[in-house]
Amino acid sequence: MAFQIHALPIDDFRPLFSLSDARLAQRRARRVRVTSRPGIPCRVSLIDAAVGEDVILTHFVHQPASGPYRASHAIFVRVHAVQARPDVDEIPALFHHRLISVRAFDAAHDMVAADIAPAGDLRGAIEELLEPDRVDYLHLSQREARLLRGPSDPGQVKASSARRSGQRSERRSTHARTWSSRISIGTGPTRRTSR
Repeated sequence: MAFQIHALPIDDFRPLFSLSDARLAQRRARRVRVTSRPGIPCRVSLIDAAVGEDVILTHFVHQPASGPYRASHAIFVRVHAVQARPDVDEIPALFHHRLISVRAFDAAHDMVAADIAPAGDLRGAIEELLEPDRVDYLHLSQREARLLRGPSDPGQVKASSARRSGQRSERRSTHARTWSSRISIGTGPTRRTSR
């Protein structure tokens, strides 16, 4: 089944790049100097920002649907970002070394399924969650792996390996901190390429 990851459009954030720190604060945003890599993922270029680079940390409504699943969080955008346009079935390197939460939504924007994909296993989670006809699009977000190693659910990360060995697993979301983005699967902002 074909899919396509869409980065956030740079035009949504370009007005922030030239603002003063005071004006950014009025928009619930701030300029940040990157001190380590990897660690600061840009939601427009879909790459990790370089050490010494300036990024904008801003509030973003990643699930804008009017309903109970409407949601927002903080995201990073590189000041000198170039718009990423991944090909069909391409998973950018940004996702290769991260634990990713994948949430499936139907046409009514209700969440109908969710999964957690360990580093290197995102393709399997995407293909599995896009399988049912009721799934219209997916949202991807990073999860903090170190926070999953607590007494609340010590086996959470291991669950994904069951799918790779042919067993189906039912995974539920944990209490790990997550910052979400509106990266969708499909040919448009919310559509799959094929069923």
